[in-house]
Amino acid sequence: MEEAFEEGVFFGFEIDLDYEFDAARYFDFGRAETPAEARAAELWFETAGSYPPSRMSQIPRKTLIFSALLYLIDVLFLLHS
Repeated sequence: MEEAFEEGVFFGFEIDLDYEFDAARYFDFGRAETPAEARAAELWFETAGSYPPSRMSQIPRKTLIFSALLYLIDVLFLLHS
């Protein structure tokens, strides 16, 4: 099992599946953005209020690393089964 840790690199990231599914229903990614639309988007970022911090930022880093390691162990176990 030690060899698997030396050979590979583990990347962890989160995907908001609700957004990824719904975004294509409400926005046509196949057409170019007009200058007016680009300006409206930039204006939103300039005027938007602040949001509370993400819940993920409040989880201790050690807990996240431990969870990632447990997931990796499960994957390695399934690969060797």
